[in-house]
Amino acid sequence: MSTRIAVPLALNIFVGAFLLFQLQPIIARYILPWFGGSPAVWTSAMLFFQLMLLLGYAYTHWLVRCLTLKKQIILHTALLALAMLTLPITPTAALRPEGGAEPIRQIIWLLLVSVGLPYLMLSATTPLMQAWLARLKPHQEPYGHYALSNAGSILGLLMYPFVLEPLLGVQQQTYFWSAGFIIFCTCTAWVSHLIYRWAKAAKGDGHFRENTAQAAIGQTAHQRAHKAAKSSSGPHQASNTRKQIVAWFILSMIGVIILLAATNQLCKDVAVIPLLWILPLALYLGSFIVSFGFPLAYHRALWLPLLALTIGAVAYLLNQDYAQTEINLYTQILIYTLAVLASCTVCHGELYRLRPNAERLTLFYLTLSLGGAAGGLFVNLIAPLLFPGYWEFHLSLLLCLLIGGYFYIKDPKISTSGFSRLAIATAWALYVIIISVYFYNHIQVQREAAIYAKRNFYGVLRVYEQFPNTPKHIRELYHGRISHGGQLMQPALQKRPITYYGNRSGADVAIAQQRQLKLLLDQPATLRIGVIGQGVSTIAAHGLQGDFIRFYEIDPDVSDIANNYFSYLKHTPAEIDITHGDARISLEKAREANQHHNYDILIVDAFSGDGIPIHLLTREALGLYRHHLAPEGVIAIHISNLHFDLRPVVFGLSKDANMQAIWIEHWGKGPGEKSNDWVLVTASGRVNTQLSDKGEPWPAEDFEPILWTDNYANLFAALWADD
Repeated sequence: MSTRIAVPLALNIFVGAFLLFQLQPIIARYILPWFGGSPAVWTSAMLFFQLMLLLGYAYTHWLVRCLTLKKQIILHTALLALAMLTLPITPTAALRPEGGAEPIRQIIWLLLVSVGLPYLMLSATTPLMQAWLARLKPHQEPYGHYALSNAGSILGLLMYPFVLEPLLGVQQQTYFWSAGFIIFCTCTAWVSHLIYRWAKAAKGDGHFRENTAQAAIGQTAHQRAHKAAKSSSGPHQASNTRKQIVAWFILSMIGVIILLAATNQLCKDVAVIPLLWILPLALYLGSFIVSFGFPLAYHRALWLPLLALTIGAVAYLLNQDYAQTEINLYTQILIYTLAVLASCTVCHGELYRLRPNAERLTLFYLTLSLGGAAGGLFVNLIAPLLFPGYWEFHLSLLLCLLIGGYFYIKDPKISTSGFSRLAIATAWALYVIIISVYFYNHIQVQREAAIYAKRNFYGVLRVYEQFPNTPKHIRELYHGRISHGGQLMQPALQKRPITYYGNRSGADVAIAQQRQLKLLLDQPATLRIGVIGQGVSTIAAHGLQGDFIRFYEIDPDVSDIANNYFSYLKHTPAEIDITHGDARISLEKAREANQHHNYDILIVDAFSGDGIPIHLLTREALGLYRHHLAPEGVIAIHISNLHFDLRPVVFGLSKDANMQAIWIEHWGKGPGEKSNDWVLVTASGRVNTQLSDKGEPWPAEDFEPILWTDNYANLFAALWADD
């Protein structure tokens, strides 16, 4: 009878984990545009999920220790029913953030209101079912069920970018998941009923309470003693000691820090898209499957060299960041993700070797979730206070190297010769020192070269100066590795627009054309300009007396830097307005209030790392821009990019909206100028005619248009062909 119950119970574990981890990309993707497409949206969401997981595991630990099975089932079923009343999980528009508020607090509150109780019950159901399974089959190793749940988690994650996201819009995704949760709750109630019937017929209600003296896991004292002596490779008997609990906590915390820090680094250098959230997380979960489901696959002699190799590759890659050497996109993704896999497999492989017996199963999972929550808190709240860069990535990788070496040297299976152990320890220590030097060099280059550095929710901002006391003296603002504008510092040159806004750049062409058009129409040649993405406010250098320029900037620190380290705003005769918050939300609120900004030019130049936030290049975004554009106005979109060819995207949007588009490529050979690409989009035939000889009009023959919407955007379809 227990076997027939164990199968649906195991299936329930699988489905619960599937829904648990599919919820994460669904809800994070939904709210991503509300917070400017920052990579910290995902890590902040992960912090919430880790905290709820901890709460769910604590609830489970209390449930199985303090209540009889009947009371467990009644309480848990009642909470599942209450969770269903909160569906669907679609966040309401009232939860959209206001500009200037603390984003992490807003994200956690938004997620708590939208998905808090369903996520809590899913996080509790999986370990609860595992605890019940361990009691149904007391002589079977219980930790294979953990691998089963992680297999369900990986399937839920991978289905999102490859199945769910391409087929359903974001709102439909929340409805789909909500329907799945209702089915899961119904099945859980049925499985709980089967469990209760079996327990009542077999050994009674108390059989499922961990604190029942004689029936904690269905074993007599003689059976437990026999199992303890059976194999030295089995669970550790001293699992309730403080030393063991501390080890569980530290190994779990380091794994989560590596996961979140690597995801931050990857999204910062590439793009903020669900696939780059999911890939590291899937490998993190895969390391649990390797360690807990196939423990023989974790050989220290195999995984520790792989750990050393991948961390060495990361150290090389980080230093290339500032050597201005471009590395293939797929190579970067491969290096970071392999480092996550190797590091987390070492951490979780050692966790499995330190696992307790089944009577401490919920304590084990509770400690793991506590370590995970601590890792999330460290990355999101503590590290930004300690480090002006993403240096927790360096620290966690070094700690993983040290811990891996420690366990290997203590492994009784390696040579018992004292000299051999000393040689291995010395070689490993030397390698750790070499990697430390590489990491230290990377950190020092960032610290010493910058005259200003600030880390916040949106990333790391640095101001650099080059060629001081020379005519080439230049100051630039960098977000990660990407320049967000600069200024020549010689007094006679400070008013000159440079970087991506120099003479004959797309922005310069649009401004010149609009002034010329005003003169042809016998109107004052003054312009209303909206700018999404402030940078150092270079566009203000193009402003004339009577012009109005409004910047939309999500990061208040960028505005502070533009005011305190650059002087474009001080020198311009134009009227300046700065609106903080996500540009789309600000523009949507203006439209809802029946406002029409009537911009002659609307410039879209907002980047997160090297990628423009996707929600600023969708059909819905273009419709919003057009609402606030003058009839003869131009939308100027900056598309310069290391990895992605955004011309097909912008041309696809213009074609869908029945607008004309001109691609302007400028090599930027003047002092302080950079090569740049712009696409100018207009609905005016007259403006298009005036612009047609300035660049390459659509359609271009070398690519097909790509249309992004708020519901679907495939960023990898826009990869440069040679990347």
